Amino acid sequence: MNLSFALARRLYKNEGKGKHSSLPAVRIAIISVALGTAVMLLSVAVAFGFSDSISTKVTSLGSDIVVSSSENTTASMSVAAGFEASPALISSLKKSCNADHISSVAVCQGVLKTNSAFAPLTFKGLGQDYDVSFLSSSLVEGRLPRFSNKNATEILLSKSVCKTLSLKTGDKVYAYFFTDKGLLTRRFLITGVYATQISMFDDNLVFAPISTVRKLCGYAPDAVSSLEITLSHPDSLDIASLSASKVVARYNIDHDTSLTAIDIHHLYPQIFSWLSLLKVNIAVILIIMLLVSGVTMVTSLLIIILERTSTIALLSALGAGRRLLGRTFLSLSLMILLRGMFWGNVIALALCFIQKEFNIFPLNPESYYLDAVPVELSVPAFLAINALIFFVCTCTLYFPSRLVSSVRPMDVLRHE
Repeated sequence: MNLSFALARRLYKNEGKGKHSSLPAVRIAIISVALGTAVMLLSVAVAFGFSDSISTKVTSLGSDIVVSSSENTTASMSVAAGFEASPALISSLKKSCNADHISSVAVCQGVLKTNSAFAPLTFKGLGQDYDVSFLSSSLVEGRLPRFSNKNATEILLSKSVCKTLSLKTGDKVYAYFFTDKGLLTRRFLITGVYATQISMFDDNLVFAPISTVRKLCGYAPDAVSSLEITLSHPDSLDIASLSASKVVARYNIDHDTSLTAIDIHHLYPQIFSWLSLLKVNIAVILIIMLLVSGVTMVTSLLIIILERTSTIALLSALGAGRRLLGRTFLSLSLMILLRGMFWGNVIALALCFIQKEFNIFPLNPESYYLDAVPVELSVPAFLAINALIFFVCTCTLYFPSRLVSSVRPMDVLRHE
């Protein structure tokens, strides 16, 4: 066994014994490292949770890339200009973007009105090719409309709109649409209520069958307001967006159209800018906690060295060299560091599990788009944080561990 490690383990086991005990310093160091490790791991888990949860919500309702007429203000979903979604265009987009699927969408503006209130809303028409898994998971009550039914007059309303208009599942409500042909009136049946906690969607979107919205917009049977592209690999969004833009540009030249492709980050910049700012805040927290942990470990090591001067003097008198003594106290500090990191990981993983299962820490959905603090356990991120803590603290401990060479055995033993 390595002699310096054996001496360090003996000293570690004997901490708290004898009249020259440095146990309080050791405990403070362990607690500090544990709390610092837990805070860093939890910060990363929450950052990943926010990013994944909110990105999933936004892309589920808005897709990764949207192809629409350049006349449309797609970000507000208030478009009326349509175009023919030819099979050749869809095939080219799917191949170039490596798309998982492409959905046809029709959009128009309307007003829902009751006897006591009204609400201007955007009707988003969905077809049978649309992935409704997120809408199904967001259902509060009722069921989804039959989007594949060409004659269905069913809609899906948000919880906030239902509250504003005093409506519920099973009610019938009149909707009014301003078109080139004048005012159109339709009566819809509310089959379900959804809630995404993202106000820009909940306060504006009504989901209906695409055939119904096409008729309201005056579209041809194959016309759409936009094509929503969901990627197989969302991490390649920038490359896929560029590829989609090239396909659309060639299509515009060949068919004399004015289509444009916009990715989700440009459609909803305010949300993704907020997520980017969150990552900056997490980086600041990591730096501060690393500094705190490093300073605490250095201070604790200095206290241990001062408390163990007699031990250092005795070992020196028995022939231990400066290198051996330095490695011994560095090993002692690393034992304390690893113990603190171990408990920090235990605390972080336990809190992540409890929050994931029971949601004990709530949030205001109006401010954070979520009703509880999200956590996402990422094994590579956890390992990277632990490696970073170990590396930084080890580097900061190297120079204090060399102070043992300044201890003069004769002076210390003379006063013992």
